[in-house]
Amino acid sequence: MVVWDEANQRQIVLLTNHLQFGATTIAAIYRERWQIELFFKTLKQQLKVKTFVGTSENALRIQLWHGLDRLAAAQVATLPVPPVLVVFQPGGHAQAQPVHLP
Repeated sequence: MVVWDEANQRQIVLLTNHLQFGATTIAAIYRERWQIELFFKTLKQQLKVKTFVGTSENALRIQLWHGLDRLAAAQVATLPVPPVLVVFQPGGHAQAQPVHLP
């Protein structure tokens, strides 16, 4: 299947066995899949993850959430403004408290 890449003015050949989908649908699937690949590449590079510890869905979810948490904490640590923790109290009230990072 051949798709025209407007941004780079070139043709892209996509291999697929899903012949019931049109070229634009297949291109969109490839584009989304590439974003997933970039996410895992970032996860592995930033967190030095070489392999996943478990093979069950739950084990992978735990490791992914832990990795995302670490990535988010690393991003927060680079913020020029100290972060604020919002604490929700009974009755729907919220109170902001400064977070002191080491």
